[in-house]
Amino acid sequence: MDDQSLIRDGLKMLLSNEVDLEIIGEAANGLEACRLVDSCCPDVILMDLRMPLMDGIKATKAILEKYPQVRVLILTTFDDEEYLLGSLRAGASGYLLKDTPIIQLAAAIRSVHHGNSLLSTDVMSKLLGSVKQISVSVSHFNKLLTEREMQVFSLVGQGKTNLEIALDLNLTEGTVKNYITKILAQIGARDRIHAVLLAQDLPEN
Repeated sequence: MDDQSLIRDGLKMLLSNEVDLEIIGEAANGLEACRLVDSCCPDVILMDLRMPLMDGIKATKAILEKYPQVRVLILTTFDDEEYLLGSLRAGASGYLLKDTPIIQLAAAIRSVHHGNSLLSTDVMSKLLGSVKQISVSVSHFNKLLTEREMQVFSLVGQGKTNLEIALDLNLTEGTVKNYITKILAQIGARDRIHAVLLAQDLPEN
């Protein structure tokens, strides 16, 4: 979903070379995007942020409230914190910049389709930099999580990968993955990015 037809045409041409990806619709603004989802039932939406009539953040929120199974991947030229946090709070599964190589973009589409959250390294650094007092905030999950789960969750909040968490806690990567799945269910988070945002939004007392 992008208000510039040249961008949409370029993405269609490049992504059409990926045999496992099918483009089933396009929209020039957020309102069109919301209407299109009703008829197209997409698995993944590539969403721009600045569009007329309804911006990408509002469109993302509206679509996911009605179709929570759809995955939204933000593709934008803007990398500031306001857009990033707004997109993730609206439920986006990923946030990439428009200079992302097409091979990486195609891989990102597949990744979010399989339930993963995805941020570029620079964007993840910006997200973690905006999270205030994460070590204090996560203490509010003590009633929901075991001590080990709290350890895993704290490391998730630091932006560590499953492998890095496994090495830190002397666990297998598979065990860490199972812990994270359970933690997300316990705290009501869609994915690990949403978990960090939940921790940020908690009061610090």
